[in-house]
Amino acid sequence: MPDVVAQTLGLKIDGDMVRRVTEKIGSWAESEEQTAIRAAPGGTIPAPSAPGPSTLLTAWDGAMVNTKRLRDGHRGWHEGKVGVCARFEPTPRPFSEEKNEAQPAYESADYCMGFEPQADFRDRLYAHALQAGLEDPSCHQIVLVADGAHWIWEQSAEHLRMAGKTWVEILDFYHAGQHMWTVAKVVWHQDPWAHLVPRSRRIAA
Repeated sequence: MPDVVAQTLGLKIDGDMVRRVTEKIGSWAESEEQTAIRAAPGGTIPAPSAPGPSTLLTAWDGAMVNTKRLRDGHRGWHEGKVGVCARFEPTPRPFSEEKNEAQPAYESADYCMGFEPQADFRDRLYAHALQAGLEDPSCHQIVLVADGAHWIWEQSAEHLRMAGKTWVEILDFYHAGQHMWTVAKVVWHQDPWAHLVPRSRRIAA
């Protein structure tokens, strides 16, 4: 971080000071987060300031991070679980009010991340979903976008399913594309591009 600031802004800052400040801010933010997580099961999380969205988008994923955990000083690779809750409202495109021309209008998305076990992260994202309007009567649809991880589809999703609301599951494009490529190879027994790309447009290697 100090090197990036020096290169982009021409300012020299003390790296240790940056670390101390960010750790203090992070500790405070995590403390507030844990308070909200503990309050979620009892329904004591403050209601959203705005009415709930007609559709609430959620996305979950995990990424390996090489870090040092403060709680035990252990260095190494750990799975950082990441989640996002976004309000989704269709709005007409400019110069058109046709319903099929609607496009998503994302309000400020709410992100969260944790290195805790899967069960604890489910509680973390659930608290964020409540704050985003999950239980609001005007929220009629919940959408989950994720990869194929079993802990998301078979375990965690149950935290967000609610009676009376439509539940939609979407496999993210990247992972869907991987499987489609595998199927294409099996069907054509050769390079799928030979069938997908017109002969006149092929580029010789």
